[in-house]
Amino acid sequence: MFSESKSFDLKKRCDLLLAALLNNKQLEEKWWNSHNKYFNECPADVFSRDPNYVYDYLMRMAEGEW
Repeated sequence: MFSESKSFDLKKRCDLLLAALLNNKQLEEKWWNSHNKYFNECPADVFSRDPNYVYDYLMRMAEGEW
């Protein structure tokens, strides 16, 4: 299981990736709290259970794996 500090670090990294991908703070907040087809639920809910899974997904999107 992830420690709280590692989860916080991954959240900051995810936020940075979203900022680079979306370039819009409102869209970033919406992304976290809206249903996502890939996860079949809200990314925030997935992150609460498995932060690394969300981070890995965002890294793949940043690398161009659409």
